[in-house]
Amino acid sequence: MAKKIIVPGQGAGQGVPPNVKEKPRVKCENCGGEYFKHVLGLKVLSGLEAGQAAGQDVLMHMPIFRCDDCNQVLEKFVPDQF
Repeated sequence: MAKKIIVPGQGAGQGVPPNVKEKPRVKCENCGGEYFKHVLGLKVLSGLEAGQAAGQDVLMHMPIFRCDDCNQVLEKFVPDQF
């Protein structure tokens, strides 16, 4: 199952914010890079699947992280259903 992504200051929860400097960095499993690009994966749903009228396809997007060094997608953060 994909991990939940929390951006500090955007619904990260209540109480004392975590000390981010002490947390381990996410690294690319392919090259060890530590910087990632935010890209979108796209799928087309039929109108009926999306609750729309027949013939009105819907574009579904999913935020995906890709290594800035080798372009490898961080698969562990991509939801299983995508």
